[in-house]
Amino acid sequence: MARIGGSDVLANLVIGFLLLLALDVAIATPHQEYHHTIDIPINNYLLYQLGISQSGIFQGSTIDQTNVQSLLQKTFTTHKVDVTKVEWSSVVANVVQKLKNMLSRHRKCKGGRSRSKLVDEWKTSEYTIKAKYKTDTPTKRKLQDTVDRERKKRRKSDKKVKKAESRIEALLSEKRALESQIELVQNPREEGKRGRAKKKLQFSKSFQRKMGLRRVKVVKDSIKALSRGYFTPISLNVQDKKGRTLTMDISGTGSQSRKQESEQLIDNLIFVRDTQNISRRAYHELTMHCPTLPKGYKLNLRKQELNSQFEIHELVDHIGVWQSFRDTLTSRLSVLLSSPSDSDLILCDGVVKVKVTGDGTCIGKRIHVTNIAFSIIGDPSCTGSSGSYLLAIVRVPEKQTALSAALGHLISEINGTEYVCVNDKPIKVQLFLGGDLKFLNQMMGIEGFSAKHCCLWCTCPSELRWDVDQAWSMLDAERGARSVEQIATNSSKKGKERRNCFAPPLFPTIPVKNVILDTLHLFLRIADQLVNHLLVEMKSRDNLKKCGSNFVLSKFCHIQKFEMFVQGLGIPWQFYVDKSTKLIASRDFTGPEHLKILQNIKLVELIPGHPKLVKIDQLWKSFSEIMECIKVQLTLPEVDQFEANTRTWVKLFTEVYLSKDVTPYMHVLCNHVPDALRLHGNISHFSQQGLEKLNDNVTSWFFRSSCHIRTKAFRQVMEKQNRIHRLANSCKRVNVTVVCTVCKSRGHNKRTCRM
Repeated sequence: MARIGGSDVLANLVIGFLLLLALDVAIATPHQEYHHTIDIPINNYLLYQLGISQSGIFQGSTIDQTNVQSLLQKTFTTHKVDVTKVEWSSVVANVVQKLKNMLSRHRKCKGGRSRSKLVDEWKTSEYTIKAKYKTDTPTKRKLQDTVDRERKKRRKSDKKVKKAESRIEALLSEKRALESQIELVQNPREEGKRGRAKKKLQFSKSFQRKMGLRRVKVVKDSIKALSRGYFTPISLNVQDKKGRTLTMDISGTGSQSRKQESEQLIDNLIFVRDTQNISRRAYHELTMHCPTLPKGYKLNLRKQELNSQFEIHELVDHIGVWQSFRDTLTSRLSVLLSSPSDSDLILCDGVVKVKVTGDGTCIGKRIHVTNIAFSIIGDPSCTGSSGSYLLAIVRVPEKQTALSAALGHLISEINGTEYVCVNDKPIKVQLFLGGDLKFLNQMMGIEGFSAKHCCLWCTCPSELRWDVDQAWSMLDAERGARSVEQIATNSSKKGKERRNCFAPPLFPTIPVKNVILDTLHLFLRIADQLVNHLLVEMKSRDNLKKCGSNFVLSKFCHIQKFEMFVQGLGIPWQFYVDKSTKLIASRDFTGPEHLKILQNIKLVELIPGHPKLVKIDQLWKSFSEIMECIKVQLTLPEVDQFEANTRTWVKLFTEVYLSKDVTPYMHVLCNHVPDALRLHGNISHFSQQGLEKLNDNVTSWFFRSSCHIRTKAFRQVMEKQNRIHRLANSCKRVNVTVVCTVCKSRGHNKRTCRM
């Protein structure tokens, strides 16, 4: 309200204000406000045109105010305004200033386009002229201004009052809801207006669930209300449907342990799903039958959290993925060295031995990929798939040029890794290169088996492999030993001086003596030769060359006898007719199948009357004994005896078969495997069995755990392998020792029993 003072001016204002209010109340008709100011909108383009029509407005620098007033009077007349009551002095001054501004803008425009653009802008815009009416007395005009200001204040105060009322109403509704909830908890309704309330079991399951959630919300709100005050909730007693009283700890002391147990359960379930290839749909069905299991979205969130810990790079110009060798090695060593028993096996004088290996494999019929991995020598699981750590999956052939173009960053990182820091302690890294002969030759820049000098350890020509009297070495240069520098130098030469070196080694930091042949492929390829020579002999006895579609095995007694012998060992194997060549063919045997054949074969029954039967039988038995020696740690005298036995075996092979049948694997067995045993001791740690199993896992994961979309699928496969390795230390179940049902000994079953 206005403050009443002693001056006559204030008294007149108050009296006038009260009179106006009295008039508003007394008149029965709706109140019409008398404005002492009016707003007349006028188009800028019209103002521009009307101004041009007047003489001299836009022609010179001065503006005639008389002409402007006459122009405005016409405009006000069109709006039915009494021009006699308008105070023209202020109106004309404002319009004149507006016209000056328009004149200035019109002159500043450069060119016709800008002026036409300005005129178009004026056509769509308006200018509001504010005009004051002349009243009878200045006092009435002042009173009108005062009334307008008071009305504005009143509108603002009304808005504040409405806002406060809405806030009060919201608080009151919240209070009523809390009171009803408290009353529902303290005094449950037993009898309503329509009779006694239903029992809980008489309601539908959905309604029971809604009521249960509502009660849970009430309890939570009550606990929060108590926590805001001077009370600290410690425990909560709840009675279930069967009348049992349950006490829950809500103090927060046991929440941390329960959270850890829940996280461990989720990790265990993720590990089981990844290792057993359980799909999301199958796990969803399990959660439907077992509600106590965590929901699938929780496992997916944990998977995303684990995947974010791995830095996997996608190739730009090729289809594939790779991850850092140094980071992966550091993370695995930090886990392995935490166990004192494994630490003594892995570290030797502060040096860790790491084998880098690779192999090509087929995923389906059309997808040919190359997998690059590494294993830590000394790790108890280094010969298995759990000890092989995947570094790259790339869809390129198993050739040096393709791998160097696709995995240049990874190869340079491996070559530059001399030390890794584990728990703030530097550890020296000694690199080895492992794999089959095809992979090793490509990595070292040596041509394939058909070349004359195909051995990567020495320069032995292919026509002298059978000569065991001439010793070849992987260490002594005088006996033909190669070196990394020699291979790089010879690759730039031409003709015979190249010695079949087509490129420098892909890993120049790994010396030739640290390139170790895979014992698994050494055994398989030589055993394949023995079986193939045996099959050739039996086919020649049966006079079996080409067969048509009417091939009957019973007509050929020798190969039928061999097939029955193999199937009698529990091996699913048989002969078949190749559709393209019309020849009898068969698949190759696996490692365990070769072992069974070596242990149980009876050559007297398969090729009776052979003139060299004794030597062939001795050849098979000696090979089995030689491969058993590779699996154990040998002393230096035992290594010398092993070398003599291998040379005797190769010499016996040349007496039975042709000298040209001596393969590169046989040459490596008698010349370079003894040197590797002297240098590195037991070379069974360099077996490729772990990577072969990893190849099978990659194929299985591609079809059962990926989206099958190029690089994205390879990324999902690598993420799954990383998750398995990350969770294996805490989630892998310890296997119970198997007891054989045949010999009652531990460590093997009846299928792998040798009795």
